[in-house]
Amino acid sequence: MKKVFFLLAVLILSSIVFAVSKWQNSHFSKTEKFPAPSETIVLNKGDKEEKEWKEQLEREEWINRLHKTAPDADWRSIDQQTRYMNLLRKSSNTRSNIDTLANGFLTGFWKERGSVNQSGRIVFADYDTSSNAIYAASDGGTIFKGSLNGSNWTPITDHFNISGIDYLAVLNQTSSPRIFVAAGKYCYFSDDDGTTWTTSTGINAVTSWGDIRKAAVLNQDNENIYLLIQEWDYTNWEEIISIYYSQNRGTSFSKLVSYSTNQMGSINQHDFWADRYQGNTLYYIQQDRVFKVQGNVTQQIGSIGALTNDRSMITGTNVGGNLTLYAYIDQDIYQSINGAASWIQKANVARNPFRQNSFAASYSNANAVFFGGVNCARSLNGFSSWEEVNQWYDYYGSISDKLHADIPAVIPFFDENGVAKIFICTDGGLYISDDNLQTVENLSLHGLNCSQYYDVYTYRAQPQYIYAGAQDQGFQRASQDTADILGFEQTVSGDYAHIVSSDSGASMWFVYPGFAAYNDDATTGNWDVSGDFDGRGNYWLPPLCEHPTIKSKVYMAGDDPNGGTGAFIYELTANLSGNNVSYNQLPADVQALTGGQISAFTYSPLDTDYWYALMDNGTMVYSTDNMSNWNVGGLNNGPEAHYFHGASIYASKAKFGRVIAAGSGYSNPGVWVSEDHGVTWEQMNSGLPQTLTFMIDATPDDSLIFAATEVGPYVFVAKDSMWYSMSSDAAPDQRYWSVEWINASKTVRFGTYGRGIWDFSFAQESDTTDTTSVNNLSGLNEQFHVYPNPAKDQLTVQSEQAKLRKVDIYDINGRVVTQIYPTENTTTINLSHLVKGTYFVHLHTQTEHSIQKIIKL
Repeated sequence: MKKVFFLLAVLILSSIVFAVSKWQNSHFSKTEKFPAPSETIVLNKGDKEEKEWKEQLEREEWINRLHKTAPDADWRSIDQQTRYMNLLRKSSNTRSNIDTLANGFLTGFWKERGSVNQSGRIVFADYDTSSNAIYAASDGGTIFKGSLNGSNWTPITDHFNISGIDYLAVLNQTSSPRIFVAAGKYCYFSDDDGTTWTTSTGINAVTSWGDIRKAAVLNQDNENIYLLIQEWDYTNWEEIISIYYSQNRGTSFSKLVSYSTNQMGSINQHDFWADRYQGNTLYYIQQDRVFKVQGNVTQQIGSIGALTNDRSMITGTNVGGNLTLYAYIDQDIYQSINGAASWIQKANVARNPFRQNSFAASYSNANAVFFGGVNCARSLNGFSSWEEVNQWYDYYGSISDKLHADIPAVIPFFDENGVAKIFICTDGGLYISDDNLQTVENLSLHGLNCSQYYDVYTYRAQPQYIYAGAQDQGFQRASQDTADILGFEQTVSGDYAHIVSSDSGASMWFVYPGFAAYNDDATTGNWDVSGDFDGRGNYWLPPLCEHPTIKSKVYMAGDDPNGGTGAFIYELTANLSGNNVSYNQLPADVQALTGGQISAFTYSPLDTDYWYALMDNGTMVYSTDNMSNWNVGGLNNGPEAHYFHGASIYASKAKFGRVIAAGSGYSNPGVWVSEDHGVTWEQMNSGLPQTLTFMIDATPDDSLIFAATEVGPYVFVAKDSMWYSMSSDAAPDQRYWSVEWINASKTVRFGTYGRGIWDFSFAQESDTTDTTSVNNLSGLNEQFHVYPNPAKDQLTVQSEQAKLRKVDIYDINGRVVTQIYPTENTTTINLSHLVKGTYFVHLHTQTEHSIQKIIKL
């Protein structure tokens, strides 16, 4: 969800004077103040419903620009095929604790870091009466299983990310329940609780062009499944809307009917609804015409008389054997109580739906109807009138019983006792109601770990501070780096990215769709000053680069603020005394050289006069005089990079002149390397699949280069000149959006767009054998000692700086064989019960950890 540019309120503890500065006076509402946990700032969305569609389009444009492809390539389909091939290579979704990756070059430990309390978007959910379990599908593509009281959440598809889920149903079978999912261009089903997945057949045409727009299960006893699909007629060369149906619980589908959009309206004017629990009829709306579908027979049964070029939707309920239908046409709600023969116009709901599943009626009260946009509207009188369940900003003062903003789905269901209840999916997790949304309960307060992070940054001097920019769950901060999955504090609502710092995290800059903000002490508060883009930002979240030495300055890439052509770098300065951010446009127009916009840029840490920038059209420029002048590099001097869109650029800390460019790699190589500041380039994609690389980082000597990609984490081993997947059973199959190398702990930290933050910490080799580049990383966890090695009956472990709080010993298969909880810096462990072989010792202090390999004699 995208917020607009004004701060609405801050509630400070009553004992503190609420001092409002000049900037705050212009950005805070003086009439509305809301309680906000952890001093969360709540951004004022203004006319949010009106602006929501514009902002969604801006975000989609930004995402599509990053995923640049040839015209005939579909990046979503390419990525999903890669994920499915990876699934086939995996033996199971069980996890071991120690991983040996990259053809034996890496040995270490994957660990989930959080958040445990800031759930991201849930797009759909269903309830299985046989196991009394909820199945919830996240926007990040992971399905979770949990209890009806919001406890015991467990991801069941960490081994297989299902991108673009719009629908999920748990179908009762004789043996075990079947989980059915409709997602993007594909349908999948699993008969073993998510361990293995099979692709439904019969809808192959949509994989070339189109999308599954809606799915519905008709009558749980028969469990016929219908799909509403947007596809292409290659004979008549036009877009068509088709209905497919399955009579075998989604194993295969057959086309029922197709309509030309030239004659029957766009996909947004088509919708259907079916009663999940009874009956044999699917109700289908085309613009204002209503049809019933029984089996493979379609028949028009009514017309609403409100022809529109906007959006049409339909829902209904069957209470006591009496069918009630509701239709949405261009924000007006209509009702029929005679099987669609006639319709009565009710109220105007004053919003567009957030998604296709945002419109629903209760199974217990035919007059209870719900409509989700940014807020969720509730009517208990058949939409003669309606009210908000709550305002979006109420969430920040009462997270447990107020809906988060943005409502992808409202889902009525019956529990195991036949009691009608309702799931409400939001951008902040999953809710439930048993009284038709008169009250709601948040089921995602703990353990529904589907945080969606654009960027993650760790304070190097105090690594317990971890900062994260989230999708619609604000700017977040963790301040206690314990051994557990971390809880994060949301300091301000909204969408945040491009976290940069000139002093390694003591202070911080970041962007929001509309402004850049600076926090002088990043360990506390929200920010000190901010400044609106005022037309300068070419991207929804424009790229930033820290100033090499001055913490109060940052550089931002943008375009001409007056609406003209151009691609410029802006120097932003945080003026704490004046309480504002000033923008200084550097004179060089990079677009005049390349014809493109700057999509990523950085400087050489070995000589800060040297700067490098990637463009959105596959070109690259470099500067040798601190951005006073730019030169065109040789990146796009042939067809190999024609569809390359730069997303990340890395300047080596080890070799002056080495630059690595990463970005869209669907129709061309996705990673390139230059050894001469960008004058010439070579492909660097051996072992990397066709995908988008969001970000890269490296060890100080460039022996290992890490990539966060659409299809998982990757590492380039310089010794082998090859990319290797870092995916394993211990790490989730996800979009890995950010990556950073933390040298002090020899950990690579990834931020994912659906499963939060994940660390891979390297195991230390205690012998001197030069087997891999990993073993020779200098200063590897020097504060920890394990001796003797090899060991026979006893092993001593020691931490020089802090007391040990936990020690785990794993065998070569990742099983815990010994676990102790010391209270001192040094302790001795009995090994006499262990058989001879190789083991891994994982040592924890309050803030640090280390993994070291030992030999048991």
